[in-house]
Amino acid sequence: MPLPNLKKTTTPGQCEAMRCTELGEPLPGDLWGRDNVRLCARHSAMALDYAEKNPEHLEYAEKNPEHVAPTSEERQLALDGMGEAEKPSLALNVSASSAAKRAGIGAQHIGLGSVENVLFWLAAVKSAVESIEGNTKEAADVMALATQFEIRTHDDMLHVAEWVHESNKSLKELERTEKEVSSPISTALSRIRGIFRPTKQLWTDAQALLRAQLAAARLREDENNRKVMEDAASAHAAGDDRADLSGLTVSTDIDGVSMKLLWKAVVEDAMLLPLEYVIRVPDAKKLKEYCAAAEAAGTEPEPIAGVRFERDVAMRVQSR
Repeated sequence: MPLPNLKKTTTPGQCEAMRCTELGEPLPGDLWGRDNVRLCARHSAMALDYAEKNPEHLEYAEKNPEHVAPTSEERQLALDGMGEAEKPSLALNVSASSAAKRAGIGAQHIGLGSVENVLFWLAAVKSAVESIEGNTKEAADVMALATQFEIRTHDDMLHVAEWVHESNKSLKELERTEKEVSSPISTALSRIRGIFRPTKQLWTDAQALLRAQLAAARLREDENNRKVMEDAASAHAAGDDRADLSGLTVSTDIDGVSMKLLWKAVVEDAMLLPLEYVIRVPDAKKLKEYCAAAEAAGTEPEPIAGVRFERDVAMRVQSR
């Protein structure tokens, strides 16, 4: 029987086990590295049974209260609940491990730990995904209610406010679970990207310098071609039909790189631009401050050309 996972935020008097809404009683929290926890009868029995079968977990928790790691038996229980198709193949694990060693990338660099920890994390993801089905049905029911219900009385408004609070609570819980299961892979991904980032930046900077030199050379080439053609035109106008065009060059013969000359607009003074070339964007922050000042003064906002003022409601849902 696995050790119950605890909520990060709890309701006073309620069992602290995940997704449990029963009333709980205070118990020693050594298994979780805490002074105490509050559990209902069912989760208390689960915790006691786990403690009897996994004394090494309690020993670890006492020495490392800041981080209680899952035990090998707990991981095995999670793995047993996974189908064979869900477990990464041994060949893939060995191949990835060998490649990582050749590249000098170890678990300490990306934070994934052992393959066993990865599989345990996958089991946690599987459990979270399975719990979403019931959560989705509940959300759909509330959505259906929200589309049909109409507030007619003050009591109706109180009922809807309660639904808003409960929906916010469910959303926060879902986001917390999402963060818990996505955090390890997000951290690993960030560290992996950090390994590649310096080398990628070197390639990017080197290419930027080379592209800048190439563009400058292409512009010089175009200027040279223009002068050659002008000289040839002048010679032809003077009656010389033997104009020298040997100085002309064509850049289309550069393998793998195509270049096209075009005009680019460089704004030197935005204040001198005609209105047709200016995008006017309202200053939402300044308008909000203008409305707040009127609200603080207890008056209606003074009219502003191009703006309509209307009453709105600011709403904040608090945790209880």
